[in-house]
Amino acid sequence: MSPDRHRRSPTPTNDEIDGIKAYVPRLRIARWPKGFKPVPIEKYDGQTNPREWLQLYSTAIRSAGGDSYVMSNYPPVCLHPAVRIWLTSLPEESVTSWGDLNRKLIESF
Repeated sequence: MSPDRHRRSPTPTNDEIDGIKAYVPRLRIARWPKGFKPVPIEKYDGQTNPREWLQLYSTAIRSAGGDSYVMSNYPPVCLHPAVRIWLTSLPEESVTSWGDLNRKLIESF
């Protein structure tokens, strides 16, 4: 087997990366901090103010050492199933940044 066979392409495609397909590939590449363990975050159910939830969520993730890429990739753990369905139903590669995800969540809920 050639050594090139297992090399990753310089720009991974959407199918080469795990995660939410609505995110552009570069957004799904998170470097998780060693020992990452945010404080418990109440699951967002779509019934409360999304701005307030995003502020609490961002604070919890940053305090655990996370950056905007980690903040973008951790929500599936912190969303109520109905809101998670909303996230996973967004068009493929339609979310380009953490700020973009914030805007979409606020506009939708």
